[in-house]
Amino acid sequence: MTSMHAIRYDQFKLLKELSTRYIACQFETFNSNLTYPIPPEHQLFLLDAACNESEKLLETGKQLNKFDHPYRWLIWGQTDRDQFKQFYFRLDGQIFIIDKTEKGIKGTYRIQSIYKTSNESMEFMENDIGTAAFFTIDRIDIIEYIAPSAPTHIRFLFRAPPLSYVSNVFTLPFDSYVWYGCFGLIPLVFLAVYIIVKWEWYDPVFKETVAETHSNTIMPLRPGFFDVLVMELGAITQQGTDTEPKSVSGRIATVFTFIAFMFLYTAYAANIVAILQSTTESIKTLEDLLHSRISLGVEDIVYAHYYFQIEGILNSRPLTHISANPSPISPAYFLNGWSMESVPEVDLTDINSGKLHQNLQESSRFTAEEPVRKAIYQQKVAPKGQKANFMDIYEGISKVQKGFFAFHVELSSGYKVIADTFQENEKCGLKTIEFMNMLEPWVSIRKRSAYKEVIKVGLRKILEVGVQRRDVNRFYSNKPVCQNKGSNFGSAGLIDCYAAFLIYGIGIVFSIFLMVMEIVVQKRLQKRESSAQSDVYVSPVESYAE
Repeated sequence: MTSMHAIRYDQFKLLKELSTRYIACQFETFNSNLTYPIPPEHQLFLLDAACNESEKLLETGKQLNKFDHPYRWLIWGQTDRDQFKQFYFRLDGQIFIIDKTEKGIKGTYRIQSIYKTSNESMEFMENDIGTAAFFTIDRIDIIEYIAPSAPTHIRFLFRAPPLSYVSNVFTLPFDSYVWYGCFGLIPLVFLAVYIIVKWEWYDPVFKETVAETHSNTIMPLRPGFFDVLVMELGAITQQGTDTEPKSVSGRIATVFTFIAFMFLYTAYAANIVAILQSTTESIKTLEDLLHSRISLGVEDIVYAHYYFQIEGILNSRPLTHISANPSPISPAYFLNGWSMESVPEVDLTDINSGKLHQNLQESSRFTAEEPVRKAIYQQKVAPKGQKANFMDIYEGISKVQKGFFAFHVELSSGYKVIADTFQENEKCGLKTIEFMNMLEPWVSIRKRSAYKEVIKVGLRKILEVGVQRRDVNRFYSNKPVCQNKGSNFGSAGLIDCYAAFLIYGIGIVFSIFLMVMEIVVQKRLQKRESSAQSDVYVSPVESYAE
């Protein structure tokens, strides 16, 4: 910092005050050449315009271009503005002329803060360029997006559940036409075997042959409905049978029945093993995620709170510049702290009709105005009366690793943690679902900024020569590659065997029901026989004759 005024006692007082604040200071007279070994951006000239020869000092500064950026001047002691008309202060210069008006300050100011940071510097034209920012409808009237920064994508990340989670795996090895063929083959085989066995037992010639084979190890198949059905079930399940037809035609039918069902059984068993290790592809949309039994969590970062809490509630109705709801909930209420009293005029002068603007308008339709997105936040992310599921990235990815959990995270960060913590087989089956259809962040600049073209051209050059791609490849992680897909081993759980246990339970219940029915019918028959015997009358004459 450099101070210029007449040499007097109070300069030492100023030097002491600045030294206590560790500020470098150098005192010079008006006839100096104003050249110092201090970077220009750190030089501040303090000038008392009431001092003698102050105009000469300003003239020297004009000749040396000290009024240009980044030099700064603080001038006081002169209330007559005519003294400065002969000097050209550039638009980008930082020349501050101050006057002492009163002893106190009569004014108010407000520092607006969002997420613990000061904002609206672009809106008040204090800054020209900002960092990469996401597209929101509230920023369109204030800033412009000039170039993409990095492929930042935020989505729900989860491991696809096993196929048995959503489907009955025991019906999947065959398609519908094969099942139709199997169910058609069963009655045909049953009918053919039943007719042959019926002929064996009722043909007078072959009846003697059947009687002679009773002493053999394998009993002849009887022409009963359940006898033939049990034989066929033994062929389907490859368990064999203890009875068989004795005729040549019957044995041929039995052999071909076992061979046909053997091929079907082999194909079924091979497919069911692969299907038990497969994952489902049915969870593809937010609606599928909402109605599934997968729990949800969100990374505890600033913009996640904004999109889930503010966008998820505010934009559950159609997004406009002011809410149609009479309550004070409006975009201005969330962003500035006060409600909007009138609809602002939309200035579309500087909005291009190019692809970027079209994509922005398209993406604005996919903010959290849909009932599905609102339901996801209210039912799974922040249920009423419970703590919201906002957590750090390591806790969220750990739950994803355990399964049946979807974590809303920036994909590059999530993939980095997954690559460091997951086993190789756990990297297979990773799926993503987009919650907010937002474009990737672009570098922002103030509307109608004089530096727009300069910065835009520079950023485009960075993109064209590959500098940005190089940094993206260095700092951004890609999706982990599944190296051993299909070679991992996992034990079958209860969900995988649910259909088998269900059939087993139905069989037990049905057998108990039949047993009870048989007991009831048997008792009724016995009761009927006993009552019939008691009704028989024997006369005394017949008894005496006997």
